[in-house]
Amino acid sequence: ELIGKYLNRPLGWIFGISGASACAVLLGAFCGPPVGARSVAVLLDQGCISKKEASRLLTFCNNPSSAFLINAVGVSLYSNRAIGAVLYTITLFSAFLVGISQRRFASGQEQKYSHEIKIYPDGITAFTSSVTHAAEGMLAVCAYVVFFSSLVGCFANIISALGLPAASVALLYGILELSGGVSAASALGPCIAGVCLAAFIVGWSGLSVHFQVISVSSGRGLSYGGYFVA
Repeated sequence: ELIGKYLNRPLGWIFGISGASACAVLLGAFCGPPVGARSVAVLLDQGCISKKEASRLLTFCNNPSSAFLINAVGVSLYSNRAIGAVLYTITLFSAFLVGISQRRFASGQEQKYSHEIKIYPDGITAFTSSVTHAAEGMLAVCAYVVFFSSLVGCFANIISALGLPAASVALLYGILELSGGVSAASALGPCIAGVCLAAFIVGWSGLSVHFQVISVSSGRGLSYGGYFVA
């Protein structure tokens, strides 16, 4: 509530959204998917934002985390922290451009949406609910990653028989699953083509992430067309 109070005017001016959406924007920028989508779903359930605003938030609040891009991709795959930092900066810049471009679709009523966020009154309930929801979230993320990684493994045998170029293989992997796609792209080396391909895969994030986002926000009548396009 405190963050939303102070960011209400900046967020309204930049993205055309209410201050209540601040936590979804910040968590979606730093914590990786589907944390942003989960935050949007909670805000919608609590009546803090409208369905229209929730659908718009989904288009730019589900970005790979700084830890994943800077450390896992930059340090572990490219042995270069700067590449990871550049990928992270480009990802956030692109996402925020998407958010800014939709500002004209916001109405004045949405920007003045000022329902208070309903905080759990009981600290013990807040703690137990947080742990339970976190465990459910981790299980769902792992389930999608395992499924799509297995799918990529099945495709690998077919692809190897076809003798496709390494860049095409990385692109195909990246369409399905983020980690496998970025790993394949990094195998091309720190060349411009390889890094650009990695940036594209990071921006797309893979069908695995898309289904994670849908799984945590489904059942609320939200539109996902804009999310896929973004």
